[in-house]
Amino acid sequence: MSEDFPDWLRELAPEDAEDEDIPSREPPAPASPSPASASVSVEEDESAAGNDDWDMLGDLRGEMEAEEAASEESKLRRKSSRRIAGLLPWQRFVLALLAFFDIAFVGFLFLVMLGRIAIL
Repeated sequence: MSEDFPDWLRELAPEDAEDEDIPSREPPAPASPSPASASVSVEEDESAAGNDDWDMLGDLRGEMEAEEAASEESKLRRKSSRRIAGLLPWQRFVLALLAFFDIAFVGFLFLVMLGRIAIL
């Protein structure tokens, strides 16, 4: 069996496993497509792919669905992060205006209490 491998690969193998007949765990290499197999219909390709344990198209579909779900979640997060406590823009404006008047009124009272402004 060691004659089947190139020298550089034999050097990488452990010394105790050189002459053992261990079955290969690697899947067989796919045959190169021939012009005759190029005319195989999509249904035959899908049925052949369905027999395999690994369905490339199914994996790609799953990845795309996961990416779409993640992008929708990120859009919802961005949209909700723009809203303060679930308020609409006009509601936020009213709150900001009320906070401004509150601060202005408290500041005015503070200046009156210090005697900097006389009310009369």
